[in-house]
Amino acid sequence: MTAPKTPQLEATGPGGHLRRAHLSVQRCADAVFSARDATTDQYALMRIVRRWEGIRQNQLATELFADASTVTAMLRLLESRGLVRRVVCRDDGRARRVYLTRSGRTLLDQLAADWEPYRHRVQSLFAGDAGQEALRILDRVRDEMVKTRIEITEGPGFKTSVRVKKKKALRG
Repeated sequence: MTAPKTPQLEATGPGGHLRRAHLSVQRCADAVFSARDATTDQYALMRIVRRWEGIRQNQLATELFADASTVTAMLRLLESRGLVRRVVCRDDGRARRVYLTRSGRTLLDQLAADWEPYRHRVQSLFAGDAGQEALRILDRVRDEMVKTRIEITEGPGFKTSVRVKKKKALRG
């Protein structure tokens, strides 16, 4: 069975190609994970927590390339479902450490098994020298964009978001 042909705008430049490839994989994963009432972002979060059991919540946001408020919302939802637990950090009472519960580990194992055939299909696209070179290029893109974002956000001309400005105005 082939996918129906739909008119699509041509992706021009690397940004368009990266975005379309990323969203295609994410939407496929979301379709797979929806059977277990989970999302790709939740799966990624739980994988990181399993890898670094007890990771600080702020470090988790960094690892996910997500903002802290998004991660907090995800953690609240997963915690309400009994999949993760947050514990006050002994070294710093302001920080929280994140752990998977038994139910969280079970769900993560199920999601990984569900995703495996599709993960394998994506991975096979990067076989051989050309595929490995593509992965090296993607790593360079990530590294360059992380560096560039830091330069932008720590530079003198960076403006805070409207939401932050409104909060400050309400306090003042």
